[in-house]
Amino acid sequence: ACAAGLQVAVRTDNTDTQGIGFSLAEVTVAPDPIGHTGLVNPDFALVLTLEGVKELASRGLLTPPGAARRILFDAELEPSAGPAIERSDLHKRFGATNAALGGLIEEITRAGWWDRRAWLAAVQHLPASHRAEIEVVLEKTK
Repeated sequence: ACAAGLQVAVRTDNTDTQGIGFSLAEVTVAPDPIGHTGLVNPDFALVLTLEGVKELASRGLLTPPGAARRILFDAELEPSAGPAIERSDLHKRFGATNAALGGLIEEITRAGWWDRRAWLAAVQHLPASHRAEIEVVLEKTK
């Protein structure tokens, strides 16, 4: 996004114990400077764990009026009542380490924000040590 001249802000929230519990990342991409990084009504929520479901529910992001416009649950999770919840086999297709990245790439591509050529071009700017793993994720995306 930065290479395309867009502004990007990332806000993360994790439990005190890394690797256990929920982990959220809010990514804001905009053509103009971003003054506030807290998302009130996100366009998209990707949920990979039960803890993530509970955290989004506690923030009011699974039900109107604050619900994300589009919600994607990993297929291993039971779907909750909410708007536009879809399911995908993210853990099964991408593995635990890359499930979030695979889901994010698919959503950004589906939304038309980037196409496959843009992803492949962006990967070329990464260090070689990261490039091969991300290229494997890209090959598995729809």
